[in-house]
Amino acid sequence: MRKLLVLGPLFFSFIFIAAVYALQVEVPPNWRAGSLAVYLFSFPEDGGEYRGSLTIALAVWNARPEDPVRILLDGEEYAVIDHEGYFTYTLKGLRGSHHVAVVCRYRIFAQAAFWVRPPPPRPAMIPLSDFYERLRRERERMTWIMVGSTALGVPLGIWTKKKTRIRSEWALTLPASVLILGLWRLDSLYMLLPMGVAWALTYVLAREYANYLGVFIIQVGLVEKIELALDEGNYAILGVGPRYWRSWFIKRYKVEIREARDTFTFTSKGVVIRCVAVRGYENYQVDDEKKLIRIRADPALSKVLKESEAVEWLQNKVADLEFKTLLTERALRALVAHVIGSFERIVRDLLVDKVKTPEELRRRIAAAKERLRRELEEAPAGPVEGAGTPPASAEPIGGETR
Repeated sequence: MRKLLVLGPLFFSFIFIAAVYALQVEVPPNWRAGSLAVYLFSFPEDGGEYRGSLTIALAVWNARPEDPVRILLDGEEYAVIDHEGYFTYTLKGLRGSHHVAVVCRYRIFAQAAFWVRPPPPRPAMIPLSDFYERLRRERERMTWIMVGSTALGVPLGIWTKKKTRIRSEWALTLPASVLILGLWRLDSLYMLLPMGVAWALTYVLAREYANYLGVFIIQVGLVEKIELALDEGNYAILGVGPRYWRSWFIKRYKVEIREARDTFTFTSKGVVIRCVAVRGYENYQVDDEKKLIRIRADPALSKVLKESEAVEWLQNKVADLEFKTLLTERALRALVAHVIGSFERIVRDLLVDKVKTPEELRRRIAAAKERLRRELEEAPAGPVEGAGTPPASAEPIGGETR
């Protein structure tokens, strides 16, 4: 054991000297002082900026206790080397400006002034239970804010409907702008999304705050019905939009009615409205300059229509036409879907999309046209599936037709 303690340092010194000679290290003159020499493998750069720890690595030859190599940090002795070897020092915990030097009794081998930036602060750590509690409170806060904004959208929708009196798509630009603003600043204005949706839905579903007046213009061979939406000032609301910005975006005309002693009722779109009869267009005039609508009713004609039940007959006819139009639209949609499905199936069967030559393409297109024509000719002439058919006992909406 004692021999090991004696031979160990000699063995490591021999390995160090052999490695140095194998690398053929040439020591610069400024790193020599008589027989003493150093070689710096790692050393801070003068004027450099660093973050965290620094490393000083050097090899020393011929150092003795009476002639050591010292490392000075900010003028104070950091390390003393009094024997040969390879040495590594790590400078930790430094902040700000510092000075380091490698010196001996007769020479300064190297020196540098450098700046050490502090490491970035560690992120704040909170317990997982506290994180879940904060998340729960934030979720509840956001829920209450969104519920409150939704409740705020309901009176806004009713207020907008009262201002426009009638339903207009232009009025939906107000909740749409609120939705766009909420999407643009979603992180901070997320509460505008439910408010805009509630605003729009309330405006669409709220009742109209206008009193409708129906005007039947009757002359030989022609009957026309005009519906006027009136506000409380007896003004007809003819339109809503940005074109009427001079009158607060609502087009209003004053309505003057004469001889409106006898009136009758008419049901339009589920709403019962008061109506008057007018004999010819000369008794229904619209003055765009004065923004005035002059109506001269015919009480006798209104009384005749009311007593002869002609209005009920016309109402039943209109309801019947609306019902037939609805069935026609459904049948048309089903027929279009059937044609498109047949065309897709024919194209898939004939592999039209995989043809490589123009002649083959023309031939397959002609075959597809002929097959589609045959299928359409062979289709049943009855109602198309999905169009809907009224029951045999169904009557026109509004009662019996006279």
